[in-house]
Amino acid sequence: MPNLPSPLIPYRCIPESAGGTYTFSPTSTNKQESIPRIGTTSLITCVGIYLPISSTRCFFAHINAFVRKEEFDDRDVAKSQGEEIRAAVIAKLCTEAQREKWSVRDVERCVDASKQIVVMCPSLGEKGCPRSGRYIIEGIKAFLGMDLARRMSEEHCEKLQLLGFVVHHASGEVWFLEQRWETWIDGSRDRVDEDDRRFVPQGEYVVEERSEHRDWMIVVEGKQEW
Repeated sequence: MPNLPSPLIPYRCIPESAGGTYTFSPTSTNKQESIPRIGTTSLITCVGIYLPISSTRCFFAHINAFVRKEEFDDRDVAKSQGEEIRAAVIAKLCTEAQREKWSVRDVERCVDASKQIVVMCPSLGEKGCPRSGRYIIEGIKAFLGMDLARRMSEEHCEKLQLLGFVVHHASGEVWFLEQRWETWIDGSRDRVDEDDRRFVPQGEYVVEERSEHRDWMIVVEGKQEW
């Protein structure tokens, strides 16, 4: 009797504070490159970004930015700290594009060919008390330029509990991932501790992580200044 096909759909999951320029090739012997989908989960205050570059390449990152304090790390940022985050995002995007030999014009050509830019941040903060994600998105828009930024698909889905997304690079289809807390049992134990939980994506997706990423954590030092 033949094995039934798995209901899980593999995708390349980019972890928090990571990103880079990624290649897709269905005939590649590289397992990651042969997977046609790419995505991320558990964004919350972070920003997920997908930029199509060509028919076989994209830029993708799960950008994590925060203010480092003595007591804790804070995602609520003052204007001066937000401007630092914005500038850091622009600089890192410019460095990535130069290193990997792509440009905003490449992204624009893909958008002209019906591909879409996806930027997602579920929690931008309240009016007058912005979180770091708002300034990350400002940096992305500044890097792309005004015309392309207007064509950017922004998703802010806190109320819907949509905290991640997956893109099929070749077709351009986008799926948003619902997430919830789920208890799991370690096979070595006979009971489940209340804190023994993991955050898992809902839907028919399975994580295929790539081991090599560039760092996309942005840290601003200083005290909160409102």
